[in-house]
Amino acid sequence: MVGFNTTNKLFICSSGFNKMKDIKEINNVWQLFLTEGDEGSEKKFDAEEFYKTALAMFRPPTELAGKLDTEEREFFQRYISDNIVGKTLPDKIAQLNVLMESTEDVNADDTPLNYILSSLGALKILQETIDDFNESSAGFTFEAFLSGLLGGKQVTDKIGGTLPIEDCMFFVDPKTGEGGQPVSLKLLTGTGSSTMVKGSILNLLDFFQRPNIAAVANEKGIEYIVAVKFSDKGLGIYSFNIKPSNFFNWVEEKAFDFSKLKAEPEEKEELSEQEEGDKLAAMVARFKKGVGELMPMMGLAREFEPDLSQLKANDLEAFKRTIIPKPPLRTGTKAERATVQQMIQGALSDEGRASYEKFLKMPKKADRPKYEKTTQFPEEMVRAYLENPNDKQLLKGMKAVLSNRYTKLKDAIEKVSELEDASILPLMQYAGRYVKTSYDREDVVEYLHTLGSSNDAEDIINWSKIVMGMMTSTQFHIALRRVITSAEGTNYGTITFDKKKIFKIIEAYADVLKEQVAPVYKAFANLNESINAYFIENQPGAAEKASKWAVKLQEDVSTLPEIKDYADPTKVHRGGQGKQALHVAPEAGGKQYSESKDNSLKENKNIKLILKRK
Repeated sequence: MVGFNTTNKLFICSSGFNKMKDIKEINNVWQLFLTEGDEGSEKKFDAEEFYKTALAMFRPPTELAGKLDTEEREFFQRYISDNIVGKTLPDKIAQLNVLMESTEDVNADDTPLNYILSSLGALKILQETIDDFNESSAGFTFEAFLSGLLGGKQVTDKIGGTLPIEDCMFFVDPKTGEGGQPVSLKLLTGTGSSTMVKGSILNLLDFFQRPNIAAVANEKGIEYIVAVKFSDKGLGIYSFNIKPSNFFNWVEEKAFDFSKLKAEPEEKEELSEQEEGDKLAAMVARFKKGVGELMPMMGLAREFEPDLSQLKANDLEAFKRTIIPKPPLRTGTKAERATVQQMIQGALSDEGRASYEKFLKMPKKADRPKYEKTTQFPEEMVRAYLENPNDKQLLKGMKAVLSNRYTKLKDAIEKVSELEDASILPLMQYAGRYVKTSYDREDVVEYLHTLGSSNDAEDIINWSKIVMGMMTSTQFHIALRRVITSAEGTNYGTITFDKKKIFKIIEAYADVLKEQVAPVYKAFANLNESINAYFIENQPGAAEKASKWAVKLQEDVSTLPEIKDYADPTKVHRGGQGKQALHVAPEAGGKQYSESKDNSLKENKNIKLILKRK
């Protein structure tokens, strides 16, 4: 791929290419840019072709990207990590989402090419990692991806003959490779109360017995990053941290025999409830809009009021079960039968059918036949019912389909990511604030948490040995729903790995790409063609053409405007000194921001891209 450094010198990036046809295919793609819209031209820019060829250099990483000082890591750092603004994972996810949302009023002068191509490359790597690999290999590749993105390294060396519990260390010292945040990564598919995050209790307690870990156990703990593949091809990334001081908040006490330990009960401070405000109202409005588009498939009006009576009831299952009001499907009286018949007519209308088709796009493809089996009106039944709508058996059959649609809708709203309006996840996360953890032996838990709150390494090692001595099970199981909704966890954000959506992003930026790079690619394509003609096709006259195109290529590069540089996002931009800054900032206000060092971006989704003009 052709690129430019900050002094406008041309360089050729060969990483990822080992065949002449790769370069030829890329040249063909850029030629489509040049002829698109020209008079008499029938060619049209193909985003999918651009994805396959011009972005071919961006491929899922191997384990070498997860190691320091390798050629692949240097490539990943240069073309991905350094060009995606942000120091933390939520910052980088937010910045990638800016690209997804900035599909209108795109200005070539305002949009840095390195940001566009690197972000598209990151999305492509993510899509191919998650979509094209099996679950085991995808998890390992995802570790390499995040290690490269966050200045970390994969942990592949055994300790005491077994692999340690941490998969990666993020934010390590780039010179020594030491330090960093221990992380265990989990890549899961599916949601609901049955999907579990699993891990080894024995390995976890062994981890806390290492002297270097014990010394910072309550400062760093071990962070579990859980990436969830939703049915709409959204990848939700969530996190929780286990430390000695909160160990039993996450690891179930039933895995231990507490009868060996006694402790005096202590008073426990009750969790304070947070007031509902604008944030909740906005979430409810978005949910109403998304689910409202699906209500016609049950013959109901789009406008409905979610049932929030269980929002603070300490029961997420009850909240999910009741949030969408149950359709009135009783047929005991004449009036009730008329209501159900009216609903059936609505479900069979054009609006109802369109709503049902939208509903069928919510589950992943493999699950759609199961949904259709119970929620689709049999054609023979529909014909018979329309001829005799008062037939009790036919009415019962049609009513059963409406009931099944309601049941499956409540299931589907938890299967899609928060990228979709109909997702219940944002509201469940809000409801999770009011879910209180209860213990059978609260006295022992409080004692062990107090014992584990020390900052002394010997105390932590002793704590770990005490807990290990009470083990009755080697594995812990944490419900994924709790990870997503718990107030003790963190929602890092959701990003798409839907190839079709990435194609739309490419199309939105087509004019920007064409204006900034098409002239150079034209000269490069012709230079490459002339060189091939001289060496491969034995055309002596092509040498002169190659010389002319080389001069033209150099002229095109030398006359390009200076490529804008962007500040190190971890440093505050000072009055125009140094490089210009690319910031993620709250929507309101024009204040400049340095890289966030707190959790503000973990909750603030209302962001935009601010590019400083020259």
